[in-house]
This record gives sequence, structure tokens and C-alpha cells, in this order.
Amino acid sequence: MTTSIKTLLLFLFASFQVLLVNAQSSFNIEGRVLNEKGEALKSATVFINGSQKITVTDEEGKFKFEKLAIGTFPLVVNMLGYFSYVQEVQLVNKNVVLDVVLKEKTFALDEIVISPDTDRDKNYKLFKKSFLGTSKNAKDCKILNDSIIKFGFNKKEGLLKASTDDFLIVENRALGYRIKYLLKTFQFNVATTITIYDGQAVFEELNGTKKEKLKWQENRKKVYYGSFMHFLRSVYQNTVLKEGFLAHHVFSSTFYESMQATQLSIDPRPVRFDTIVNIVDSAFVSLKFSNGLYVNYEPRKASKIKSDTSPEAENIFLNYGGTSLKLYLNEALIDEKGSLGHYNTFFIEGFWGEKRLGDQLPFEYHPDL
Repeated sequence: MTTSIKTLLLFLFASFQVLLVNAQSSFNIEGRVLNEKGEALKSATVFINGSQKITVTDEEGKFKFEKLAIGTFPLVVNMLGYFSYVQEVQLVNKNVVLDVVLKEKTFALDEIVISPDTDRDKNYKLFKKSFLGTSKNAKDCKILNDSIIKFGFNKKEGLLKASTDDFLIVENRALGYRIKYLLKTFQFNVATTITIYDGQAVFEELNGTKKEKLKWQENRKKVYYGSFMHFLRSVYQNTVLKEGFLAHHVFSSTFYESMQATQLSIDPRPVRFDTIVNIVDSAFVSLKFSNGLYVNYEPRKASKIKSDTSPEAENIFLNYGGTSLKLYLNEALIDEKGSLGHYNTFFIEGFWGEKRLGDQLPFEYHPDL
């Protein structure tokens, strides 16, 4: 056999192997949406939270998402008159078929007193600031259907609450996305000024001029680098320090109420992620640590860092650029796109904790694409 024929056969074999791997690394999520009587629900909205993937059910209540990479996909089903359905779907080595049963809403009075119309402007301004954020990108966001927001005040708990029966439509002219947001909960504590909200989002590319698209591309990169998504992807790839993140183990933390500040006692040596990250399977890695991590995005400093720093604890205050991460669960399951196996994996305080909808990107985004 000549050398050229051997080379050709090796090339064809390698190509076949690549095709085989690619074929095995993408899967489908499909299913039916039914009511509690077992009847198919047509035109229910089905989407993957944090992505650009959205569809509606057909006359038989069926839906399908094709050619999905391995990883976690938070599936959301919504329909007016029914409670929304959320399930973390993990694709590893096979397609997933689901029967989704939506429960009909029953309306009951609670302790929330509906705010008078005179308070609406004040409540809306507070909601917009807490929901979209205060960054430059957030200021370029507009809620297109704010009239659907219902505000109420719980006097007993001192909480301003907000709710909607349908998607909030947000246009982000800074990043070039139209976002549909299914608001699950929103509350603002008047005494502590702490905001808590939860929901699911799906993204759609805006149409724009060539100049606008170039600007969006630039703004998206600025948002991505140093973001929580960027960090999780670097954890998956074991490139945390290389990507510019400085992460340190936290020994203890103390909150000083008089200063409204948190002091952290940290190990000055950068975390060796190969000691706290383990490969679970072809889809996930597991991140485990005790107490907490303190993370900063400082590419220049990270490129010069030395791992032989003194092991003595260093006391610092949690600053605007830093983030404190604590695990709610025993571990964080992370996939290649920076998605978590469970949405409530972390308690996040600091820089990433202050980020709001105006600075979010879909999981499809990658700075090199």
C-alpha cells in the first residue's frame, strides 16, 4: 500500500470519527403539554431559559428542540390561565421525551394590598431600577409593556411586590436583544433596600443596521469578559487563571452593619481548580469547596500571579469589582456553555450579585462567533 493511500485512509477514518462524535454529542428535547384532564394544550409557549430557543405547541400539544449540545437545559412552559412549568433537563447520552402537565390557576386573595394608582410611577421607577439594573446597558433598556405589571404592598412584611400574568417584553438597545421575561417573583424590602426577584428569560436578536450590529458586538464582549458566565465556562475548561480570574478560598467573613460592608479573610494564594473540580461525565464537571470563594476579574494581575504566595490569611473588604460565592448545594454541576445543573446552586454577593437583566447574554453567545 502506497504512502498516499495510507494517508487518505487515515484521513477518512479520522473524518468518520469526528462525524461520529458530532452525531453523538447533540440530542433532542421533545414532548407534549397537557392539562390535568390529559387534554392537549395548543399554543403553549415552550422555551429554554437563558437562551434564544423558543417554540409553541401544535394542535396535539407537541413541541421539539433539535440538535442540542450535551449539558443542562432549563425547560420552561407557559400558558395564560395556568401555572408555569420549569424543569432542569440534562442531556448526556440520549434524547429526552417529556409529558408536561400544567396546573390551572386558582386565584386567592393574600395579604398584598394593591397600591393606588398615585403610587404606580414611584413603584415602577423602583422596579425598573432593581429589575434592569443601573449600568449603562440597563439605561438603554425599555420595557415595552409595563402596563401589565401589578404592584402591591405587604404592610406586615414591609415588602413592595410585583407580578405579571404574561411575559414582560424588554428591548435592550445596548446589546441588541429583545427579551421575553416570565416574572415569577419580585419583592423589595423597604427597611433593608434588598431586592429579590426570580424568573425565566428567552432572547431574540434585534434587527439593526451594520453600524448598530458592530456596536452590539462590541458591547456584548464588554459584558461577557469578567461575567459569571465567562467564569463558569473557564471553570469547565480549567482555564480560570488563564482567562484572567483571580479566585481565593475564603476562611471566614464578617458583616459590619455600621459600615454596610463585608470583611473577608482569604487565602492570598490563587485557587488551584484542579483540586476542587472533578469530571462527572461527558457533559458536566463538579465544583466543590467549603466556606466560599472570592473572585475578581483582573487579567493583567492574573497573568503575573505567582502560586507560591505566603499562606497567611489576608483580610479584605468585599469591593465593587469582587464577588463572594457560597454553595447552597453540595456541589455545582457546570456544563460547557456555563449553565448550572441547578439554578439555585450559589449564593452570590458583590459584583455578580448586582448584575441585572440589562447585562445578561444568552447561552448561545460566544465572543469568538
